[in-house]
Amino acid sequence: CVVLIIPNASEPVSAALSDAKSRELEDKIAALNAQMNNLQAQITGAKDEISQAIANKQRLDSEMNILIQKVELTTELIAELNSSIDEKNGEISDREAAYADKYALFKQRLRVTHEEGQVSYLQMLFGAQSLSDFLSRVDRIGAMLRYDTMIMEQLKIEKTELENVRSDYQAKKDAQEAYLAELKVDEAALEAKKTEAASYLNKLQNNQATYLAMLERMDEEEQKLQAQLQAYLKELQEKENSKFVGGTFLWPVPTSYTRVSSQYGGRTSPITGKWEFHNGIDIPAAYGTSIYASNSGKVTIATYHWSYGNYIMIDHGGGYATLYAHCSKLLVSVGDRVTRGQVIAQVGSTGSSTGNHLHFSLYENSAHTNPMKFFN
Repeated sequence: CVVLIIPNASEPVSAALSDAKSRELEDKIAALNAQMNNLQAQITGAKDEISQAIANKQRLDSEMNILIQKVELTTELIAELNSSIDEKNGEISDREAAYADKYALFKQRLRVTHEEGQVSYLQMLFGAQSLSDFLSRVDRIGAMLRYDTMIMEQLKIEKTELENVRSDYQAKKDAQEAYLAELKVDEAALEAKKTEAASYLNKLQNNQATYLAMLERMDEEEQKLQAQLQAYLKELQEKENSKFVGGTFLWPVPTSYTRVSSQYGGRTSPITGKWEFHNGIDIPAAYGTSIYASNSGKVTIATYHWSYGNYIMIDHGGGYATLYAHCSKLLVSVGDRVTRGQVIAQVGSTGSSTGNHLHFSLYENSAHTNPMKFFN
């Protein structure tokens, strides 16, 4: 009985999909690198010291955000490569085992053919009972020889395919090592940017003229922003006339962070040193800590402002809204519907901030009020 051995099929579809995912992530990382290279050029047009100071802080916040995205994408790409490498490892093992089995059988057949082949073939031919039997036996011997030749060709093909898989495996390993090295560099750069951003506003105080100009600019911008926010909330309430979603308001960070470093009301600004009215509460928390939607509602603002940094506002209906400022990363977009307790952002120190914390404001009847009265 002659058994035909068919070469293995081409690479699994999952490998192709994994490669496509890797290419997609590599393209995104390249785009982020391009953004990073362009950021420095954005501040060259600053016409005075204060504009440049504010632009520098915004650049630092933007660079941190890009590095965060790049670190996450690189980490995801490395995971994809790990999965592909594991798959290639399994494929190499399967191919090596199959090749070894076939090669062992082929060597055994060659040994038997070498030891008995010539005699067996002669016996087969001379044992023919007739001319037709003789011709039939010649055909059988030819078929056996062709089969041996086919097996040799299949072994050559499988050997080549095995080497190709090994080469692909090594290429992915090399790429993985390169991205791991790049990830370490980006993580170190991110830590450096965090330190630079945290100390930048304090360093401005060494230049009194710049500091005083920044103080006046910040006061003006803060008042404008608050007026815009309250006008926006009032307009939104009149336009939509939505009802309050109801329920109680949730503490906006994990309960392991309950200390309030700055209460609602009058205080000395940690940035300017001037007496000011603080329209929310500041909750210190570790960088990257989850920020929760205090209540269900619709995201009406999700953007960057040089004072609030990355911030979000959620409309809860009935004139109620909450604001979450100085975030390192925003996880929702304008128009999104969020539920109470949903993670919407991460704690950071973007904008006018001297350390990692969440600035949390609560609006009632479209005007800011003390958030603490809404927590038990």
